[in-house]
Amino acid sequence: MTELQQIMTEDTVCTNRETNEELCVRIQHGDQKAKNLLLERNAGLIHAIAWRERRKYTYLMVELEDLWAAGQMGMLHAAELFQEESGNSFVTYAWSHVRQSIQREIVRGGTMIRIPVHLHERMHKISVYRESFSNVDYRGLAQRITKGEREGYGLTEREVRDCLSQTEPALSVRSLNDPLSQDGTLEREETICDSEIPTPDQIVEVRWMVSACLACLTPREREVIEMRYGLDGAPERTLLEIGTLLEISKERVRQLEQRAMQKMRTWVART
Repeated sequence: MTELQQIMTEDTVCTNRETNEELCVRIQHGDQKAKNLLLERNAGLIHAIAWRERRKYTYLMVELEDLWAAGQMGMLHAAELFQEESGNSFVTYAWSHVRQSIQREIVRGGTMIRIPVHLHERMHKISVYRESFSNVDYRGLAQRITKGEREGYGLTEREVRDCLSQTEPALSVRSLNDPLSQDGTLEREETICDSEIPTPDQIVEVRWMVSACLACLTPREREVIEMRYGLDGAPERTLLEIGTLLEISKERVRQLEQRAMQKMRTWVART
């Protein structure tokens, strides 16, 4: 018994409940409760297809929950289009819709950069027969694929090389919001350190150093330095702007700044 036949057998065993085909009629008339009943009835079908397709594309970072949701949308779409006069059971009809919806979600959400479907199919074959992810032997890999697949479904050395050159750069791109822990509390960006951003300890140390340097200045020198470098919370000011505010000349402001900087350098050298 095939996987599809087994699921069909399980889903058709219903006690005092409507059949899938009857639920489809209700859905086509806008019954929202029928949608929930249909999804609950065929949960095994959706799960089986989602799990099967996820195993097929193991080289992609795809969440099973996303595929489950896509499969549900595919089943509801199949219910809206299903016609009992076609002679097929709903499960048989819905199988292709659910599978197609899940495959689209894999192609759409599996990578940051979209990869064409035909390259996904080739990449699947390559991932099955690939022995190492470094120093790829393109000729040997192509021979293993051709030998293992049915006649006419193998790949040439050039096809293997072209496929890897086009897909691997896209597969290496990852979102900074990718979860790295099972509970989803740790994301990739939290593990990446930017050397240009100071740590909290460094910020505290710098602030203490600035406060200590300012303490060795006269009130007028401190005022000039604070306004010159924006330490008072306002934007940095030019020498002319400071002179206007303090009612002194631009040259006098320059002298106060130079004397203050020399005092602070001397203090830092002594500590």
